[in-house]
Amino acid sequence: MQLKYFYLILELLVLLFCFCLIYTLLKQKRLSKFEKRFASFSLQAKQEDLSFLDKVANFFLKLIKRLGSSLSKIKAFQKIAVAYKKYELISDKLQAIDFVAIKIFLAIAFVLFYFLMQLDHSFIFGVIGYFGLFLLGYFLPDYFYYIQYLKTRRIIKKEFYQAIELINYSLKTNKNIKDAFLVLKDQMPQSINREFNKILKDLTYEIELKDSFKDFAKRVNLKEASDLAVYLAYAKEVNISYQDIFGMYQEWLEKDLEKENEYKSLYNITRYLTKILIVIPLLTIIILYLLFPQYWSVFLTTSLGKIFAFFVFLLYLLYLVIINIIER
Repeated sequence: MQLKYFYLILELLVLLFCFCLIYTLLKQKRLSKFEKRFASFSLQAKQEDLSFLDKVANFFLKLIKRLGSSLSKIKAFQKIAVAYKKYELISDKLQAIDFVAIKIFLAIAFVLFYFLMQLDHSFIFGVIGYFGLFLLGYFLPDYFYYIQYLKTRRIIKKEFYQAIELINYSLKTNKNIKDAFLVLKDQMPQSINREFNKILKDLTYEIELKDSFKDFAKRVNLKEASDLAVYLAYAKEVNISYQDIFGMYQEWLEKDLEKENEYKSLYNITRYLTKILIVIPLLTIIILYLLFPQYWSVFLTTSLGKIFAFFVFLLYLLYLVIINIIER
């Protein structure tokens, strides 16, 4: 009995490890969003002033960094990390290899938890269980990374419109392009400010603005930034000032935003209609069953009726697929 409790304590510790790992990732995401927005108005917290959970997050961040540093020396993991380069957009403190390290940590934790459950004889599926839980722990973070990446991109896209408006306003007040980006540094939130700081650094090294925005577009996968790079390339060819080209681009961006809002309105209407079309067949069957239950017994009691019901179900699935294709 004492051994059983010992295994239970170990299982809880592994679950706590998984929780701390996830909390650390969430903590880094939250800090990336808010910390630099208020950095200029607040004092840096000392280590002893941090809360217990913050200390735990910092400890696990160090663990992730250490494992990431070790993995970065292995060529196979270097190749894997390339696919996670885009997720650096989520956090300031996590690099591509660190996202791989989190996956490894979580996969090992899942396997260890399953091993402890096997010792307790409460959950036995053999080698398949180990393999399945390792894959689950390894690929589960990918879903979180992707969702957070999409959210961050959506935020950056919204903030990009505001930044262009602010740059255009700064240029109209006779500021040069570097000063316009310095204004952004003080006014814009961290999520996009990090990217504009890179552009500002490029300007310091006399890299052309169109090239900086091309790189920015690649990092964030933002079409609007890529379009701006095209505008800037055109401005250089025909010798148009930054003030004029940013003014032209802002006008185009506003028109594009109006079209996008119209598209979203139409898309929302389509989504509602799709939901109605999905519910109507089910609602019809339920109403008919409630009104004429005796006619439906044949589909549940006879072999031919069950086969017919199965084919109706397949037709309904085909109906859902067709509606989904039309919606897209």
